[in-house]
Amino acid sequence: MKNKWERDRKDWTVEQKLKEATRQRLKAPEDMCRTLKLALDTKEKKCEELAEQLACSVNKISNITTQLELTENSLDAMKKSSFLSATRSKEASSKGRKEVKILSAEIIMKAFFKKSLKFDVLSSRLSVTNLRKKIDVTGRHNIEIVEKEVLKEGVKTTIRSARCSIKNLATEIRERVENLEKHNLLLATDELTVCLLGDKGSDATKLCVSIEDVANPNSPGNLLLAGIKKRPPM
Repeated sequence: MKNKWERDRKDWTVEQKLKEATRQRLKAPEDMCRTLKLALDTKEKKCEELAEQLACSVNKISNITTQLELTENSLDAMKKSSFLSATRSKEASSKGRKEVKILSAEIIMKAFFKKSLKFDVLSSRLSVTNLRKKIDVTGRHNIEIVEKEVLKEGVKTTIRSARCSIKNLATEIRERVENLEKHNLLLATDELTVCLLGDKGSDATKLCVSIEDVANPNSPGNLLLAGIKKRPPM
């Protein structure tokens, strides 16, 4: 009996040891997984902290950059203000302390052209386009280049010259008379005298129509270009 009891006891002990070993083997992966999870959580927290610190650093750098830009703008404004103040003080002292207006070159040119030419040549693109349409002669005259062969120093040479002719003479005369009547430049007569004038110059031959019954006969308002031909260079 004693031997049997000891044998059973040994078997039970061996069985318990096997169970304990099995439990330890099963527990080891769980402990490892738990350890890895804790390590990952710790790294995630550190990454979040680093991201927050990086965002704070970026905001600080942005604020510093903005402050630097504001400082540079302030310095530029101070330099410009001091330069203008010095310029104004110098000009005022040289001209008896009078107020001096600093005008740009564009303003001066605009004022000069407007005063001299009676219109602003530096106006907007729309105004320039309207002026171009107003003075455009291509709708009223035919402009063409005429080629002609001449004998020059024993050699045949082709020379080119410009020729301009009015498209509709009757329509142009009617519009010019209406324009003169609109501005009260026609004399109060029942009849209208129209003359055809010609001028053969050294470099061009000109042909124009003159309306005689006007208040100012010497003005170009009563003259209408009918045709012109440039003489080719010899």
